[in-house]
Amino acid sequence: MTDSVPWCDVNVIVKKTGHVHKRDLGVVKNVLHGQGTASGLKIEMQLTAYNPSLPNHSVVVDYDDVVEVR
Repeated sequence: MTDSVPWCDVNVIVKKTGHVHKRDLGVVKNVLHGQGTASGLKIEMQLTAYNPSLPNHSVVVDYDDVVEVR
């Protein structure tokens, strides 16, 4: 049996004030458990803005720093 990750492929935006990626849009690619954060989770997100220097660029952010884009 495999664990389901319901957040994979969900569109999110970084909302934390002062964060280097604030207002960046991305797609959740992985959820990292057991992290030293309030929620214990971090999100690996692939940024959707085009950057020819960094195609398919991914960043890891605190779960509490993102919200789902609807």
